[in-house]
Amino acid sequence: MLSPGPGEDAGGLPRSQSGANPQHVMATLLGDYWLDRDEHLPSASLVDLVCDFDVTTASARAALSRLLRRGTLDARKSGRNTFYRLSPPARAGLAATRDALVASTAPVEEAWDGTWLVVAFSVSEDRREVRHALRAGLRRLGFGPLYDGVWASPNASHDALVRLLADLGVEQATVMRSSVLHPGDGVGHPTAVWNLATLADRYRGFTRTYAPVLDDLAAGAVSPRTALRLRAEALEAWRGLVDDEPSLPAALLPADWPRTEATGVFVRLLDALAPLAEHRFREAVAAEAPELASLAAVRRLGTSLSLDVAAPVGTLRDSNPL
Repeated sequence: MLSPGPGEDAGGLPRSQSGANPQHVMATLLGDYWLDRDEHLPSASLVDLVCDFDVTTASARAALSRLLRRGTLDARKSGRNTFYRLSPPARAGLAATRDALVASTAPVEEAWDGTWLVVAFSVSEDRREVRHALRAGLRRLGFGPLYDGVWASPNASHDALVRLLADLGVEQATVMRSSVLHPGDGVGHPTAVWNLATLADRYRGFTRTYAPVLDDLAAGAVSPRTALRLRAEALEAWRGLVDDEPSLPAALLPADWPRTEATGVFVRLLDALAPLAEHRFREAVAAEAPELASLAAVRRLGTSLSLDVAAPVGTLRDSNPL
């Protein structure tokens, strides 16, 4: 397993940040439309697509070079032209991200036995990169930090945790199943590591921001270029949410938890944007390599979930489409 370095996720992928980071946009687009393909795409097409995010041509070309140097992309030359595809480690990292996003849209788990998976570990000061990678991996698995070196999750996989520890070479670790005996829901309770009130506000904000786009799509007010950008932005916004709240069981959530409504908006939005966004990606590829254009494809979430993707969403329409 590759340990992320500063500013990277697994596989050399650029870590997300606010604003349109050209490297992150490039990786997101390839992960969404070209993840399962081995063919190399023309650099001009990739630059054209990233420029849809208000990125300059020079910045987009620089992003390609940087992603190649950090091992996120593989390159192939043909005459004076250069073609790129995701490297195997980057593809594996993006596939894991995609699977985690799909899993995050599953209904909240109702059945829970009340026990927590707890890991206590010690990583020496001279292994800071391992410590960073371990904490990032624990968050991806659904753990939260109770104390320094003690993390807990109500629903994480024991096998996945053991693999993470082994892959990173963390030997000073103890894994336990535990019940909470501390009374009440105060600072000593594991749920306190997630700020549920703030998360609830963020889920409601997601719904307020993106539900109107469904109205705009129904009215035909979203162009393919805008759809491409909106889909990437919604993916990134949702990833930020689920990274901070790892699908807690229903027993640990407030009765009015807004995640279900936000999940419905997310799934319907991504599937509704998919045809237009896919058209824009194929259009950019066709301009340079028409034989590859039809190979671009996005995954429809609603086809793999037991979720009513046709359910109505309350109209929260803004006067201007995003």
